[in-house]
Amino acid sequence: MTAEQDKRQHPRAPGHHVAAVIHTGYPPPLMCTVADISDAGAGLTVVDTAAIPATFKLEIKGVDKPRVCAVVWKEAPHRLGVAFKPES
Repeated sequence: MTAEQDKRQHPRAPGHHVAAVIHTGYPPPLMCTVADISDAGAGLTVVDTAAIPATFKLEIKGVDKPRVCAVVWKEAPHRLGVAFKPES
């Protein structure tokens, strides 16, 4: 996808960070990879998108504070996009 085709308000940069999906109803954490990231959200690669809840906390290795996420899209079986939300 070219920069001209990508209409996001916050362009994403390549990620390749190890991360974990944390949700109180889904112990233990589900491991994932941050494929790309911006100030507003991220693209994730997971083992199975069906196992990911609609909202969760994302702990990215090397980042002090987890991010609250809401799923924006899923591309089965392994890719999904999330928007970062303010902590409540």
